[in-house]
Amino acid sequence: MQGIEHLVRYSKILLVLAFSINCVFAKGYPNKTVDALIKTGINNVLNQNYNSAKEKFKILDQQFPKLPFGKIYLAITDIAESVDFGERFNDDYVYKLLKDARHLSDSLYDADEKDLWNNYFMALSDGYYAYFKGMNGDYLTAITNGISSISYYEKCIDIDSLFYDSYIALGTYYYWKSAKTKSLTWLPFISDDRELGRRLIEKSLNKDTYSRFLGAYSLVWIYIERKEYQNAIRVCQDILAKYPNNRLFKQSLARIYVDVDKYKAIRLYSEVLNSIFSSGRNNHLLEIEIKHKIAMQYASLENYSKAKEYCDAIINIKNLSEYVEDQLGDRLDRVKKLRTEMLEKLKK
Repeated sequence: MQGIEHLVRYSKILLVLAFSINCVFAKGYPNKTVDALIKTGINNVLNQNYNSAKEKFKILDQQFPKLPFGKIYLAITDIAESVDFGERFNDDYVYKLLKDARHLSDSLYDADEKDLWNNYFMALSDGYYAYFKGMNGDYLTAITNGISSISYYEKCIDIDSLFYDSYIALGTYYYWKSAKTKSLTWLPFISDDRELGRRLIEKSLNKDTYSRFLGAYSLVWIYIERKEYQNAIRVCQDILAKYPNNRLFKQSLARIYVDVDKYKAIRLYSEVLNSIFSSGRNNHLLEIEIKHKIAMQYASLENYSKAKEYCDAIINIKNLSEYVEDQLGDRLDRVKKLRTEMLEKLKK
């Protein structure tokens, strides 16, 4: 019975959120060279200098081939870059890196199951494999590996109660698992752990850890879900003070201001849009998504001509790739619907 309850509990995981935010460890790895390479690489990722980040992680992989860190971070960087620019994932490359990282993690874990870092390697390897499988629609494999990853994070805490990276992972899981299954909390084996999850992340966020940035991202969306907008703004501004050009947090801040100050939301979305244009890597996916968001804000502000202007700009984008059209789903239909509504408003 315990095994069934365990499966039911963990199969409710919100895979993308639970594992996309846990790519770094809380305590510095004992080897100072490893520690320095990871810190530098992570800062490059946060500053969206992906090529520089890959150089550091390649050095990490070459100099420490028995550690899975290099391969894991190379996979993470490739995923982050693809998401940031709205581009197709390099599936074969990422899967090979993650599978090789898992083999290295297995070897280390088999040699010493009680070692903190060996358990952490297993947590990361399973977690990112689960995340990537989930992003590509293989939810069964994602759930299986996700359950495994969570169990290794728990083992890390059993070994060291101050291993805060595990608290960020588990806090994220506890919160979103409960948020997505709150209608089922009357069942005896499904509890509401949202408060516990939030507290675990908040506690860890105040520590000087590598995962502070990623824990902050998870916390921002928890605050948004709870409508605690001032708390969410505070966390975003804190991160943007250090990484002012980070599109991930700037878009998150824009999303917050949609419910607080739509003019500020438009300004922030416009800044992200300009950043995409200046990057030289615009396949129009993010451009269309952001322009649609701006159009919706103008519509809410009853500036119908501006809303129509952005809808027109989207509709005039031609020769979209099959990948972009697939990723957009029904968004273009929604843009056309909004444009029709704006025309009707303007006629009155």
